[in-house]
Amino acid sequence: MYKLIITKKLIFIISLSIFITSCSESQENCEECNNWEECLPITNGNGTWDVTFTMECISILDKYNRTYNGYHNITYEDGTLINSNINVLISDGGISNKRILTLNGNDLIIVFSDQESGNFIITKQSIFGTIVNQHNNTVNTNIVYEGSGSIVKNQANNTQQDTILLTINCTVEFYNNLGAINFQGN
Repeated sequence: MYKLIITKKLIFIISLSIFITSCSESQENCEECNNWEECLPITNGNGTWDVTFTMECISILDKYNRTYNGYHNITYEDGTLINSNINVLISDGGISNKRILTLNGNDLIIVFSDQESGNFIITKQSIFGTIVNQHNNTVNTNIVYEGSGSIVKNQANNTQQDTILLTINCTVEFYNNLGAINFQGN
């Protein structure tokens, strides 16, 4: 019995020292994290005894990468209002504070202003894409987008569960038409 306890303690101490050594070695992977990244442990392996941990730089904006479903409207200068329910996708933009926002199938670059607020801007950009005009027809043309948005936690009424709310407000211009897009979804 005494030998069993010593053996278990010895195995524990050896395992703990291996874990600490691997963590300190993998910490070197995070020396080059920028201020838009955090160093997080990533598990590798596929079994109870075959698990290793490495530390990697992970974007703090990855928490926003997902599909948002919500209400979308376009208001044109002549007063025409186009409403629809759509999905908006936010995905990795490959650069620290940028993401790709896919709105009506059009990929826009959004730039986050800081690491914590969830506020972003849609810098003025022209893309060839699809949009619904004021006659409710879908057209493919060059579209100029510019605006802003935010992603915030929103506690649902009478629940303990938080939801993430995406809000987008931007202008669109095409064929000398000017409109305002508003989207809100989670």
